[in-house]
Amino acid sequence: MNTPLRRWIVGLAVGMLAVVAATSGIHSLAAPTWPGGVEEVGFADGAFYARIDPNLGIGERWLASTDGGDTWTRAAWVPALASAPASGRESWTACADDGVCYRARMDYPSGYPTVDSRHLVERRAAGSDWVVEADLDTAPAFIGLAVSPADSSQVVAISWRYGFARDAQGSWHERDLAELGSDPAWVRSVVRWVDSRLVTLGLVVALSVLGWLLLPSLQARWLLQSSVLVVGGLLWLFSALFFGQGLFWANLVWPAVTVAVVLLIHRSRTGRPSRAEPAQSAPGPGFDPPSGAR
Repeated sequence: MNTPLRRWIVGLAVGMLAVVAATSGIHSLAAPTWPGGVEEVGFADGAFYARIDPNLGIGERWLASTDGGDTWTRAAWVPALASAPASGRESWTACADDGVCYRARMDYPSGYPTVDSRHLVERRAAGSDWVVEADLDTAPAFIGLAVSPADSSQVVAISWRYGFARDAQGSWHERDLAELGSDPAWVRSVVRWVDSRLVTLGLVVALSVLGWLLLPSLQARWLLQSSVLVVGGLLWLFSALFFGQGLFWANLVWPAVTVAVVLLIHRSRTGRPSRAEPAQSAPGPGFDPPSGAR
């Protein structure tokens, strides 16, 4: 191994060890998973729909329920939804066509926060007052409500990662919609692994070695080393500040672009025809160059 390459590898290793040592304390605070949650609920075409931010999944997705919120399946297409408008601070109200209305709201008793808040679902028949139908054990606050216009017994309220559905007898049951909308365990493991600073560190080393081996000039090699270290360091810092989140797409796109550029430069260099060496004329017959004799 030549001396410049050896020095570069040693310097890179020392730099990476310094980064690991400097961020080890912050890394211990990183949340192992992102909780996910329900972002929206609505009703259309005989079904409830809930928009899910999944637990360690790739992108948002929708769930649909055609049985009043008891069971939920993935929805590939979502129509225009009817959702309850906010009727006040942390309060949502929706009504069915028969005049029955529901309201999901937060209640803060005297003495809060020493006394726990309440998550109330109230029901009002046409011409009647509001009656508390359920005090649901959830957190933090309600963020949406939807009612079936044709069947006032079907209601879904959402809070945090849960959906709360009412059955025909007036009882309420809970469904963990964030879990139902999340990917299988092996997909979550892949996402968690890609979305880690350890992978960022490995990519820094791999891209540096690839560039050193394939780039044609010393200047191009050092330029790549500098850019890789800067980008890797910024991603590492971003991950530390945001508790390990947000690196999934960066750890996919950044290496792909870098490898593509390196291979493009390498191919253009290797595909260029080499310059032919000038042919040397052979001495004429019977000519002796040292003596000049023929």
